[in-house]
Amino acid sequence: MADAFYTIGMAGHIDHGKTTLTKALTGVDTDRLKEEKERQISIEPGYAPLELDNGIHVSIVDVPGHERFIRQMIAGVAGIDLVVLVIAADEGVMPQTKEHLQILK
Repeated sequence: MADAFYTIGMAGHIDHGKTTLTKALTGVDTDRLKEEKERQISIEPGYAPLELDNGIHVSIVDVPGHERFIRQMIAGVAGIDLVVLVIAADEGVMPQTKEHLQILK
């Protein structure tokens, strides 16, 4: 199989595990800014590479989930091939979950 390149976006409500899931898949903490570390929320889109054994190269875009950062979320989803809509099992669908889904539509 020839090399293939894809971009996956992680979307969903704040504190539903997008950054944690991205780190589990790639080993990369996409919250790189000092303010993101201090506040424990994503403010800017974060990027992480994922190389699969079958020649597939994936770029994961972890977008902010907080309503105040919706513009950064929109900027982060341009050009994606697939979205993982992350929903925390203990909270279910929340306001930003619905907003992200509307943006993706």
